[in-house]
Amino acid sequence: AMKLGHHPEFKQLGKDGALASLEVSTPLRYPRQFTFTDPHGHRKTGTQIITAPFGLAPKDFDLFLGLYTYLRRLPELPQDGRTHLTVDFLARTLGLPATCQKDYLRIRSRIFRFSFVKYTNSAFWNRETKSYDIVNFGFFNIAALSRVTDSRRPVTFEWDPTFLRLVAN
Repeated sequence: AMKLGHHPEFKQLGKDGALASLEVSTPLRYPRQFTFTDPHGHRKTGTQIITAPFGLAPKDFDLFLGLYTYLRRLPELPQDGRTHLTVDFLARTLGLPATCQKDYLRIRSRIFRFSFVKYTNSAFWNRETKSYDIVNFGFFNIAALSRVTDSRRPVTFEWDPTFLRLVAN
């Protein structure tokens, strides 16, 4: 991990303390091909690509799974596509430590990194149309994240509409 202010492509951000302190790593691009059978019984090849311009850490996926589980358990998905959650709530819900400033920075950095992740799939099964589609979506954008690291203000997640449709199914 490195501070965003030291990232080779973003050294100029070192002057902005709110961004410079976030932890990032080298960009990730993970392509993977897989086989599938089309509705006519023919074997085909599909491609999945995960891109993360600020890298990913193993715990980032834990954050994502926790947020996904949180959304699935809601009685109704947010109509406006937004969810407001504090870092303390996220830490408790996901079982992440949040006892000091460094822990809060880690969680905030995970949120920041994952907000840039994109998923592409050239053979994504669409249950509604019963066909394989090409999809490309992110998971969430940060609609609001306090500049103050130890702020108790909630983080506003703005969910990707495609992702919300997948969560709803």
